[in-house]
Amino acid sequence: MKIIVICLLLLSASFAGVARLDTLPSNFQLYPRDQSDSGSVVIKGVVLETGHDSLIVLVKRNGALLLSVKVPLTYTGDSVSFRYVYRIRAELAEYSFEMKVDDVSILSVNNVVSGDAFVVSGQSNAVAFPGGWAQEYVRSYVNSRWVGDTGAAGAWEQELGALIAARTGIPVAIINGAESATGITEQLCNPTNHRDAGTMYGRLLNRVINAGLQNKVRAMFYYQGENNTNRLSGSVGYAGYFNTLRSAWHEDYPALEKIYVCQINMWNPLYEVSEAPSLIRDIQRKFQHDYSDIATIATVGTPGYDGGHYTLIGYNMLGRSMFPLIERDLYYKAGIDTANVSSPDIVHASYTTAARDRISLRFDQPVYWTESDGKGHYMKDYFALDGVYKVVDSGWNSEDGRTIELKLKTSSTAAAITYLHNTNAYHNESGIFIEPVLRNSRKIAALTFYQFPISLDTATVNSIAFTLMADTVEQYDTVSVSLSGAVPGVVFTSLDPFVAAVSIDGLVTGKNIGVARIVASKQNYKDTLVLHVISGTAICKGLSFVSDKKQVLIDSLFSPEVVAVFEKGGRRFSAIVDSLCIWHYNSGYFAKSNGKIKGLIAGMEIPLVASLSGFTDTLYVDMYMYPSIVKRINLQTQYEPIKKIDGWI
Repeated sequence: MKIIVICLLLLSASFAGVARLDTLPSNFQLYPRDQSDSGSVVIKGVVLETGHDSLIVLVKRNGALLLSVKVPLTYTGDSVSFRYVYRIRAELAEYSFEMKVDDVSILSVNNVVSGDAFVVSGQSNAVAFPGGWAQEYVRSYVNSRWVGDTGAAGAWEQELGALIAARTGIPVAIINGAESATGITEQLCNPTNHRDAGTMYGRLLNRVINAGLQNKVRAMFYYQGENNTNRLSGSVGYAGYFNTLRSAWHEDYPALEKIYVCQINMWNPLYEVSEAPSLIRDIQRKFQHDYSDIATIATVGTPGYDGGHYTLIGYNMLGRSMFPLIERDLYYKAGIDTANVSSPDIVHASYTTAARDRISLRFDQPVYWTESDGKGHYMKDYFALDGVYKVVDSGWNSEDGRTIELKLKTSSTAAAITYLHNTNAYHNESGIFIEPVLRNSRKIAALTFYQFPISLDTATVNSIAFTLMADTVEQYDTVSVSLSGAVPGVVFTSLDPFVAAVSIDGLVTGKNIGVARIVASKQNYKDTLVLHVISGTAICKGLSFVSDKKQVLIDSLFSPEVVAVFEKGGRRFSAIVDSLCIWHYNSGYFAKSNGKIKGLIAGMEIPLVASLSGFTDTLYVDMYMYPSIVKRINLQTQYEPIKKIDGWI
């Protein structure tokens, strides 16, 4: 009723009492989309004044008139009830609605959209400078009203929302209920009344309900934990409290698909007096193993960090790093590159020599060793054995890319290994810790781990042998390779990744026709499987590029990313087929190498045509030269001698 009063106060007094609106849209409102990618805008009310002939509804899309409807009024007594429903597409377009009783306007709202809803909770790094960047298709609901283009969702949330809208064409609403300096117990709901406005949980839930989104929230983002690091007791029960919180979220937001937990960064030791920061980070790392609906996101290595919070640029970088993961989980379509979109996570640690002076760390995806940050801080110094740092002599990537090898300064009997312990690493011995960190090919940082158990695998392996020495697989099909006997900690590697790829579990996928060698190795033992990838029997049913335009630097190889739809035995599937296509292009602009394309000279919207099985599609490529690098900046007035600016070279 409060919304109705506000609406009527905005109208001219000349028609006060003409009509009452019971259900109506608001400026900047987002209506959640359904399975048909549309939202239903409902306008319901009563014409209270007799003597009127018709009800007129005007609908505009981006300012252009879409619909004009005139409905005769048939009175029952001295009033007429009405209900009008209009479906709007979930797209990057804004709708306007106007309703009149004859010539008297009773409703005028603008900037209405349909899209997806997300919710944020946590403490100050989830609050994240509201009002940072304004984004047209990111909406929020604050102070009992819809707002748009204000940054009310928070800085990294705005950046993430803008990327979702731009890349998927779907507007988003992000309702942020985080509150600064709150511990996990303050995040919990009142078990007898989840809507209790005396709790931050209840305040957020009420906002989501009043926004009309409760049953349509797709994901929860949670960034909290710093307030529980001030003492060891702050970490006690953390996992249990989070389980209670997660259960409540699923009860109150029944459409919830994913929960994204930000693993807290290195925390200011002025507040840290225990193992709690490292312990809480590890509890958060394990959430994605405990719950199938959770993904944990690393925040270490994010620029602009001051030991507790981030600059606006840092928050924006955080939002950008999250987007590929959200795109994979919630907006997947054929052709999207889903490789290495999550934060790398350790899966196994073991001594690999009888002398126990070498340790192998296996991750769930390739990670890259960075020797140092160039400022005298070395990666090897941020691993600890049973809490003791600076025991690693050197480190490097193994052949398979998923394994980090550590050479110790001496043999060890340690039972556990830690990566980035808070007390040791926070100050980087001279400044606030940002680098070096382990990252994947997308520069996404690996999750830190605490007291991860180290096993001794040296006594368990006497030989490695595949059960099959040769095999075949069709393109895009997957087969599982097996070894004779159980071999813990074995590493699988494809020596011909253009032909076939292999997972850490030994699942081999055929990519291109040819012969691939798959190696299983551990310590000094290895065996090789020869795999023949043969032409598939699937029938091509369509072909299209992932996007219709691409921007690249000249003299660099890029993947055009063309997707084919195949049919085999009544089953349809899609795959990237860059290496299968016949390419048509101006050889003055492009050259081809193993399914990748190199831009040769600068140009705009240069067509690149792919064809396969009678289907064709065109990609338009903008090619740029490398930008000039500024080596020095000088400021001076005319005839004034050049002055060097401190901090520039």
